[in-house]
Amino acid sequence: MREKSQPLVGSEGRIGLGRTSDAHLTQNEIDWLLAWKVGAGAMPWPAPEDPEPVQTHVTACTHCKERLQQHESFIRRLRALEQNERVRTPQCPPDEVWTQLAAGLSTREVSNGLLAHATQCGYCGALLRQATEDLAGDLKPEEQEILATIASSQPEARKRLAAKLSEASRVAGRPIPIAVRPAPRAGMRFRWAYASAAVIVLGVLAWMFFVWQHANTPPQLLASAYSERRTLEPRIPMARFGPKRLERGGPVGSRMNTPPALSEAEARISRQLSTNPDDPEWLALKARADLLDWNYESAMRSANRTLEQWPDSLPVLIDLATAHFERAETEQRPIDYGTAVELLGRVLAKSPDNAVALFNRAINFEKLSAYHEALADWEHYLKLDPKGDWAEEARSRRDAVSKLLREHEGRSQPRADASGFLDLTLQSPEIAATQVEFYLNEAVTKWLPDAFPAAPGVHPGAKAGASLVTLSKVLLSGHDDHWLQDILAGTQSPAFANATASLARAVSADAEGDFGKGREEAAKAEHGFERAGSAAGVLRAKLEWIYALDRSGQGEQCLDAAEALLPQLARRGYPWLSVQLNLELAGCAGSVGQPGMQHRALEKALLLARPARYRVLQLRVLAYAAEIE
Repeated sequence: MREKSQPLVGSEGRIGLGRTSDAHLTQNEIDWLLAWKVGAGAMPWPAPEDPEPVQTHVTACTHCKERLQQHESFIRRLRALEQNERVRTPQCPPDEVWTQLAAGLSTREVSNGLLAHATQCGYCGALLRQATEDLAGDLKPEEQEILATIASSQPEARKRLAAKLSEASRVAGRPIPIAVRPAPRAGMRFRWAYASAAVIVLGVLAWMFFVWQHANTPPQLLASAYSERRTLEPRIPMARFGPKRLERGGPVGSRMNTPPALSEAEARISRQLSTNPDDPEWLALKARADLLDWNYESAMRSANRTLEQWPDSLPVLIDLATAHFERAETEQRPIDYGTAVELLGRVLAKSPDNAVALFNRAINFEKLSAYHEALADWEHYLKLDPKGDWAEEARSRRDAVSKLLREHEGRSQPRADASGFLDLTLQSPEIAATQVEFYLNEAVTKWLPDAFPAAPGVHPGAKAGASLVTLSKVLLSGHDDHWLQDILAGTQSPAFANATASLARAVSADAEGDFGKGREEAAKAEHGFERAGSAAGVLRAKLEWIYALDRSGQGEQCLDAAEALLPQLARRGYPWLSVQLNLELAGCAGSVGQPGMQHRALEKALLLARPARYRVLQLRVLAYAAEIE
């Protein structure tokens, strides 16, 4: 069985594998095989310590064999091009310029143009090669040693150099100290200039090999497909910017619009997994391909299987977070936004400046209405990536979040008294609607006891009564919640006033952490509402009693009471009570070691919370869900 290796897609977007005894071949080993097998240049330095395992591995590994065959095919194509097209054209420059280029005597602008021409012209490419060989003749051993230390002669450095071909041209354009020795009537031979020429030629060759090979690897194909048809708000590692589209992958008929790069990547991934179903590299790539199709369940399975072998792979954690984002969007499951935030937090704990993770977490924070957190991530991202298309999108989203926060902070803090609520509903009803959960608590703890005093001789508070009626209308129109309206319909019994006073004391005691008193007063309220014939009051008192049980660690009793209350609340039209009860049920189940029931209760709470539009309660459920994931 193959030993574990490092991810195919590195945390910084590179493609490669850490070598173990059976790991895939490094680029240097591929270069050595090419030189040994088809004579593609000089043997690379350093050569493998033991060539036999390298040769054995490539015969058994489909992935490495395919890479080697791609290189061989490309070399043969280059040779055929040189043989068939060594014809001078009117566009070819004078022959002597190639010696000047190889010697490093051309300016930056001239070098750029010559290199571009030589890579496409067999005639001039041969002249450049010949000029380089002429300048390289019989180097002394100490000169060869110095040349071997040049950074660009190493495989990884060649890739970096090739990725910035202009850098090679810039180096070539600098004044170069040239060591010379006399030659019989042939002029001076440029010896140290060979170092500059080697930089240029190796840069060209590395660029041609690297671009041709890696543009067609599955990670690059998936990145190209993402950029060509971006149906995701979050980013995927390695992908360039692409404009967002409204369509999503997955529905019937959408395959007609599948980018060819995605189809090719999926075919290659499928072939590899058919023979190596547990290979973490290909499982990780399958997860990413599934994301582009919005096949998030399959993506989650593949990503989780990969993490079993590579638990700290940052790109896989990012992709798993995106799968949860897709499920949240498709199935209206806000809990998945919270899970995505948690996963991306793990990435950022290891790599605080991971731009993709910051970008994606900010989006998930926005979805959760956690605007302060989203703003912090956008600001951090823009410090890392201040220019370009991704930066423009990030800046646009940051500005939108900042505007929302300014509008929210510009509003006056709500007045807790009944008069303040009435004034606010008259002056700014839309602001009053955003504070409805705060005022619902005020109604239970203050307004109901004030409007229906238990003490004899105390007059009912008119403002409190008017606020209760107004709030009941807001709850009904904005949240389809009938609870306050129903409780106000059963206020005629003398027992009602005592019950409201007990309920107010129970809620206040629980808020202060006195759960013993909370249970006692909640039981009194339940009996009082029963005598008053107020079913809405009884249900609210029972919920408060369950809350106190949960917080005081009486899990078994809490679980029994919560399960008994569920059917009583069904189809009552009390969404706030229903969400809160399922949240309490989840807490009770978790405390007694029943994770299955805990997750089912949370799912139900989330399902009810979103359409009810109680934002604070929804965030409370999401926070709890993210904590236990």
